[in-house]
Amino acid sequence: MGILDRIGIGRRRRAVDRSAGGYVVFPPDSPYKSNWFQLGQAPATGQEALACSAVYAAVSVISQEIARLPIKHYRRLPEGGREELRASRITRVLRRPNHVQNRSDFFLNFVSSLLLNGNAYAIAERDSSRRIVSYMGRTPGAVRPRVDPASGAVFYDVADQATQPTAPRQVPARDVLHARLFCPGDPLVGVSPLTACGLSMATASTVSRSSLAFWQNQARPSGILSTDRPLSTEAARRLRDQWESAGRGDRSGKTAVLDSGLSWQPLSISPQDSQIVQTFNLQVDDIARVYRVPLAFLARLEGATWSNVESMTRSFFVSCLAFYVEHIEAALDSFFQLPADQEISFDVERAMQRAEFDRRMTAASVAVR
Repeated sequence: MGILDRIGIGRRRRAVDRSAGGYVVFPPDSPYKSNWFQLGQAPATGQEALACSAVYAAVSVISQEIARLPIKHYRRLPEGGREELRASRITRVLRRPNHVQNRSDFFLNFVSSLLLNGNAYAIAERDSSRRIVSYMGRTPGAVRPRVDPASGAVFYDVADQATQPTAPRQVPARDVLHARLFCPGDPLVGVSPLTACGLSMATASTVSRSSLAFWQNQARPSGILSTDRPLSTEAARRLRDQWESAGRGDRSGKTAVLDSGLSWQPLSISPQDSQIVQTFNLQVDDIARVYRVPLAFLARLEGATWSNVESMTRSFFVSCLAFYVEHIEAALDSFFQLPADQEISFDVERAMQRAEFDRRMTAASVAVR
């Protein structure tokens, strides 16, 4: 019995499919079949979400901070502590993942894909000795996990060209670096955080479009042309078109002449009624909550002071980045098949030292005394 069955999800007219070694829960009217991840019918990716400034900012600040972290290969020592393996083959691959990307390029795009799509993939290339010599990222739309029903082994169908996904090549799981987020349905497919903030993202985009339309109309809401004379439909349309053409472009702001007894009554919306700023900020708060990014990192500086920026940065690392760092480290350890006494680790402390000069000086002073 799966965990979804134990907590009751999947009941009430919902179907549970455990084919191919997994289970996916969808309502009967869902456009996706129960084995959607096997058929390439995955929900839309989060690329369109980058048009929302709050989502772009949240994804950027997380992916950029992780991309600037040095990453190292360590061996744990029997007496405690660890030593850095600077000349190891894995260290060289980590520093230069492939021929077109350096370390920062790769993790910037890898983490961004994870945050937008819930999944991030990279495919390994091996030498004649079956050692990993490079790995290249793939878009989630070009990779599909699959479980062999006979052996239970995990494979990935990889389309070398996203425009020709009909003839993918099969790649074993050992050659795929796959980081995934929360998997409420299939254990091989993560769900994007955008699932939780989709409505807020849509609302924020709507507010932005409404503001654009508002200012494109010279910040003047629409109004009413009225008259006490009877007008035919054709006459009303003609007078309206004349009014609009007389006030557009270079003619805006000039004197208007109204005939046929017309009078102009503008319609206005007070700032208290519109609440545009408050509505937009509410959606930004919701998106920041989902991605666990402090509002100050999204340019919401209410309550932030110059004296607590470093504490806020430390809190950001602990409450937000720590999970992603550990999650990617675990995926890399499994990808490189490291022995029990070795590990791959981001050097978070070194990156933090660049921002916390006063804390380091205080600690050095205490250490000297």
